[in-house]
Amino acid sequence: MKRIITILTLILFFSVNNFSQNACNKRIERHLRLAGDSWAHFPVLYLAYDSALAKYGFADYVSTGAGSALISMTAETWWQFPLTRHALESAIYSDRGHPVSVVMVSLGGNDVAFGIRKGDSLNVLDNDLYLAKLFMDSIFDYIHTTLPNAQIIWQSYDYTNFNDPCLDFPWDPYCDLWSGRGYASPYEINRFMGYITAYQDSVVLAYNKPYIHSFSANGLMQWCFGQTTPLRYPPYGTYPPRSVPFPGGNINYPSPHAAMGLLGVDTYHLSPLGYTYLAEYYMRVFINNYLRRNRDTSFYSVGQTEDGFVKQNGTVGTGEIQVANSTISKTKGIISFNTESIPDNKKIKKRRYFCAIHLYNVRILSMVLNFLNTLN
Repeated sequence: MKRIITILTLILFFSVNNFSQNACNKRIERHLRLAGDSWAHFPVLYLAYDSALAKYGFADYVSTGAGSALISMTAETWWQFPLTRHALESAIYSDRGHPVSVVMVSLGGNDVAFGIRKGDSLNVLDNDLYLAKLFMDSIFDYIHTTLPNAQIIWQSYDYTNFNDPCLDFPWDPYCDLWSGRGYASPYEINRFMGYITAYQDSVVLAYNKPYIHSFSANGLMQWCFGQTTPLRYPPYGTYPPRSVPFPGGNINYPSPHAAMGLLGVDTYHLSPLGYTYLAEYYMRVFINNYLRRNRDTSFYSVGQTEDGFVKQNGTVGTGEIQVANSTISKTKGIISFNTESIPDNKKIKKRRYFCAIHLYNVRILSMVLNFLNTLN
């Protein structure tokens, strides 16, 4: 058997392989549902999970939040108000006709966080957390009863950033909220965020149900972005990306300003790239492996100098995959897979190629070659 399989392919709008073309262009299978508050709504708006699915080899899978994700919602408002409860139940029920494998639930933050004030002890949240859990119990039960084969992830939040937006945009409406809470420091706010996340984890652990999961994302934006310019308030200083502990981050720092939404104005929510990093995190810790549970073998492109491109004029390059098909430029991507681990005496019955497209930069990030129930 040839040890290195090199595939010359056209990935975006044309392909020499018909299935690869379909995988890139047909995004028709609903496999992921987002439900809850703004931390579910914005990922839907920015196609964050669609981008992450594509990056990890599921370009023909889509996410949806229609009827189930809305800014400012709480567990109580989704479950206690007749109209919103009907919308949520109808949305979840509509998934019965689709292969929805994972339901991401983002709730709890609005239920408890706005009561925090500078100097409060952590247990000031206990009563609100308990009340929110009662509604979460019902929501989780409804999801499982309606979609018994779906996995449920109680999505984590990440740290806020009041300081930078209020320094740069004094008109920011969030600044009044921050001042009304006594100008709590990043450390004080992060302690509460960690407390909320620990509560989520403890609830899921107590459920002891194999279909409900939680994974802390506290510090993810710090880990992804780093503090590359000196902080203008205590504890000052900088740190590079991927240098803080994760999960957890550095509790003394806020989420980096570059990670925040509305071009840095939003103190609570992330930018499109920030939410994409969040979605990719959940792909790594659970969704990717779960969606591949019925696949025998997956091979990722070798990358580095083994991948590259060739242009119509004869120009070649390595380390970066480029594709184009226009009157100005025609470029084909070259992707290499190392299949050395497949024994020579194995017969491959079927294979699938997945192209992975970053939806914001519209560029190829990776290629996956899957062998689906193929090896004898």
